[in-house]
Amino acid sequence: RVFFDRLLAHSIMARGGMRNVYRAEPAPLVRLCAIKVLNPNYNGDADPEFHRRFFREASITSKITHPNSVTIFDYGKTDDDIYYMAMELLDGRTLHRALREDGPFSPDRTIQVAAQIARALREAHGLGVIHRDLKPANVKVRPDGTVKVLDFGLAKAMDQGSGSGDQGSAR
Repeated sequence: RVFFDRLLAHSIMARGGMRNVYRAEPAPLVRLCAIKVLNPNYNGDADPEFHRRFFREASITSKITHPNSVTIFDYGKTDDDIYYMAMELLDGRTLHRALREDGPFSPDRTIQVAAQIARALREAHGLGVIHRDLKPANVKVRPDGTVKVLDFGLAKAMDQGSGSGDQGSAR
């Protein structure tokens, strides 16, 4: 599948109830990327906020530029109503999988991973973004040891002027 004459989806990397993630190549670039595509069979019409949340995730995540956060290159909706988000393709394993396969990390490695996650979240919080779904399955550990925070799908922008005890409201 080609998105906007510039993103060629090659193969599926992950499936979910509402979305799939594909390995893709942006033309004319030769660099591979990942494309998160909302499942067209998911009835987003039953939830009027569904597509707005997808665009909010893309918009919020695209503003985050920290080296320990996934980078969003592009997002949009095709002419045939397929919603997508193109992002950097990350090698490695999720933190969930790494812990399951390798067992507990050493204390030094644990501190290294936690510090990278904290730095990514510090930038997000500085931009007024709360992740709200931080878990080992939403953290990627690359072979070089770099950690990337993924999937801001439940992210919420903080309302700086609310003055309430609530941590924010979606914008």
